Amino acid sequence: TLRLEDGYWYIPGAPEGDDLDRWLWARIYPPSQPQATHTFSLANLPGSGGTASLKGAFLGRFASDTSPDHHVQVYLNGHLVEDAKWDGLNWYTMDVSFPQSHLKEGQNTIQVVGPNDLGVGVDLFLDDWYELVYWDAFVAEGDVLAFAGAGSGTWEYRISGYGTGQVSAFDVTDPER
Repeated sequence: TLRLEDGYWYIPGAPEGDDLDRWLWARIYPPSQPQATHTFSLANLPGSGGTASLKGAFLGRFASDTSPDHHVQVYLNGHLVEDAKWDGLNWYTMDVSFPQSHLKEGQNTIQVVGPNDLGVGVDLFLDDWYELVYWDAFVAEGDVLAFAGAGSGTWEYRISGYGTGQVSAFDVTDPER
């Protein structure tokens, strides 16, 4: 799992509890700022297929008599993975699955677009964070490899990428052991 988050915009009146992190990432304000682009890097993707998922949170900052008044399209490396509409000064949380083949080694891009096509004239929303869940090869980076197993039973993992022949492994599924 890769979490992507940054805080450029402070929103004091954001709905939720007092413990909410009120710093959001990018402002999408069509027609003057119709999109935001976020890049991230991936390494050691396996050659096989599979399914990945992307979660993300958006906060509407404009309300009108038109319902819905927000429209977001999310592209991952040019592939449309979400096309959603919501209303008012509210949060929208996406949770989408897509073919892992949409991801690539090296630089990847999430593009957030506000099409401004709901007849309101303008739109205003911000993105807050993203979580990408994807299959990764069992290759250590910086001599560290953390992963979760596929469930109970006996499994064999072939790992690589360590700088030395000395590797320590820890099973932390049961903290009482």
